Amino acid sequence: MRRATRLITLAFLSGFLAAFAGAQTATINDLYSLNGPTDGSTSYANLVQAPDGNFYGTAARDGADGNGTIFKVTPKGEYSVLYAFQGGAGGQYPETGLYLASDGNLYGTTFLGGNYGVGMVYRISTSGVFTSLYSFTGGTDGASPFAGVIEGSDGNFYGVTASGGAVNAAGFTGYGTIFKMTPGGVLTTIYTFSGGDADGSTPYAGLVEGSDGYLYGTGNNDEVGDTVYESGNVFKVSKSGQFTNLYHFQGGNDGCNPDGALTEGPDGSFYGSTHNCALFANDDDQSGQGVLYNITPSGTFKTMYEFTGQADSGHPEGQMTFGSDGNLYGTTTVSPAGTLFQLTTSGGFTTLGLLSSSPVESLAGPIVGSDGNFYGTTDGGGANGSGFIFQAIPSKALSPLVQLTLSSATAVVGSPVTLNWQVANAFSNTAQRCVAALPNGATTGGAWSGVQAGKLTGNLYAGSTQLTPTAAGAYTYALTCGGTITGFTTLTVPAMVANTTSLPDGTVGAAYSQTLTQQNGLAPFTWSVASGSLPAGLSLDASTGVISGTPTQAGVNSFTVQVADSEAVPATASASLSITVAAASPTITMGSATLNISAPGATATTTLSVSGFAASAYSFSCSGLPAKSQCVFGTVSGSPSYGTTTLQVVTDGGLSSKLDSHSRHSAGSAGLIMAAAFPGLLALAGFARKRRKTVTSWLAMALLTAVIAGGLLTGCGGASSTPATTTSTDTTPTGTSTVTVTATAGDQTATSTFTLQVQ
Repeated sequence: MRRATRLITLAFLSGFLAAFAGAQTATINDLYSLNGPTDGSTSYANLVQAPDGNFYGTAARDGADGNGTIFKVTPKGEYSVLYAFQGGAGGQYPETGLYLASDGNLYGTTFLGGNYGVGMVYRISTSGVFTSLYSFTGGTDGASPFAGVIEGSDGNFYGVTASGGAVNAAGFTGYGTIFKMTPGGVLTTIYTFSGGDADGSTPYAGLVEGSDGYLYGTGNNDEVGDTVYESGNVFKVSKSGQFTNLYHFQGGNDGCNPDGALTEGPDGSFYGSTHNCALFANDDDQSGQGVLYNITPSGTFKTMYEFTGQADSGHPEGQMTFGSDGNLYGTTTVSPAGTLFQLTTSGGFTTLGLLSSSPVESLAGPIVGSDGNFYGTTDGGGANGSGFIFQAIPSKALSPLVQLTLSSATAVVGSPVTLNWQVANAFSNTAQRCVAALPNGATTGGAWSGVQAGKLTGNLYAGSTQLTPTAAGAYTYALTCGGTITGFTTLTVPAMVANTTSLPDGTVGAAYSQTLTQQNGLAPFTWSVASGSLPAGLSLDASTGVISGTPTQAGVNSFTVQVADSEAVPATASASLSITVAAASPTITMGSATLNISAPGATATTTLSVSGFAASAYSFSCSGLPAKSQCVFGTVSGSPSYGTTTLQVVTDGGLSSKLDSHSRHSAGSAGLIMAAAFPGLLALAGFARKRRKTVTSWLAMALLTAVIAGGLLTGCGGASSTPATTTSTDTTPTGTSTVTVTATAGDQTATSTFTLQVQ
């Protein structure tokens, strides 16, 4: 299987590739060179890109214990050993790569080691937790697996061993087996190879589950029977073990010794490669450089391309993979150097580039990374001669095979978004086994785990789901298909914030209401005052976030509000706020804008409200009253900043009775008596001026001053318990008057007007 390098100058091969600069080419980079003693060496394995975005693989030799390693490498080339095989029961020589299963773990096999020294099946987590699941005995269960395992559509694992098995009719044993293993490690042999024309022998390549549910694979050769059929075969087998041989390689231009797994195409046929034979049989073992072929599920065979061992190199060995452009991509080994090539489904062949300037082998074939580039391994070369991990960047960029898109890149907690996903050129059941994952064990990003069911339309296998995040964060959703390739997308769920950053001022005695708001949390919400205090008279509704009430005290209040949402572990947000409460401007408000008096001597009454005064010792007065009318004010009730009283307007004949009934006014009864005599005094003063020269004008002025001192020209206001009156000195007319009411307390004054109608 591992053939020597044929002598040909690399300079010639490089020049040949340069001549086709217009075709697809690739820039191939050494992502990481293994160092052997600690890293491991000689990687025969395919890579797997896991949901964490890193690549995982195996090195078949060296490492800390000399038995090979399992490694992780980031897309930037940062390398670490995940597990070093210890030999014996700890496993030895992992000849194949890994498979990422629906439980999120990686599965693989070792060629030797295990409890019986002939290999085992193991499981390892991406964090390095290693578990030996089954040790082969070398009996009917087989021995020495060269290939890894795949997870079938039934949830079991399927694989092959290269030797061991039951004794055949000719008495020979050791031609390999096909097995089924449960996730718990219970293994069942479903078929044993006989080594003859009927079924071949020695399967080196892994299986693939076709779209028809059968498992397809190859035998590397058969050693019993006609020599014409000692070149390997292609077969299919049911999961219950019903075996069908599809094709025997004859060693001519159809090739021989198929080492790589098959890849299903859009028409249900399969593409594969042979390591040797074809018409150009002139290498070290005179068996040719190998071929690329196509075969249908019924066994119709077609050679797609024969390698020459010159500019196209030769001896392909790994599994080919589809790119998003619908072409197949694979690798050659050494004739004279490994290459990356492209094959169209119609047989068009292009060499994209040399893997290295020195002879190296890539035995596993490439995978397509989430960036659309190709990634693989070599068994030698690199800076340390122990093999390297390569990245191949196509000159014509390719899209990732697995693509995930969201209906929105951001979402609010509790609000659903739609995740659409698709896989290009996933035609087999193996390629369509797509496993969802939220890395780092996140579960609050929505229900995204396990195998996802899609529908194949054209060359796209696609599906969608609804995701409802239940907590804030950045969620990277991953989908791994075929056990090896992964796509990603990220949803951002912003943390809950309190939107309200400031509040308007309030005024003493004025109703206040403001609603606090939040963003991005999960309803319902609970609000609270975390520190400080609200202004006196205001309160916060915990369920609605409304601050409301009537401020009763001027000043500035600073406080912090907090809102908690309804997540399992509630998210919280807070805001530091303040409310400035200003003293109210003094106001006086009339209960009625118009008062009607139907006849002289009648009265009219309304309410009067005062607010905004710093003091409570009120006095009231009216101006603009018609003749022979007065305002009578009742007792004020309420707080210093807000109070109410009554206002009664009295006219004509009702005037004296109202005066009598309010004789306790602070001006005193003498003042009221003087007021009653006021018209006569004025008349007397006038008469004296006309009839008696000895009576001077100072007498009239003295009398007028006495009246004013008695408080009879304007109404007097009591602090809270003494009614006040205001009278006019004119004759009461009928008609309409505009009356101004004035309230005074300390140095503050307020006025209001009403209309008085006397009929």
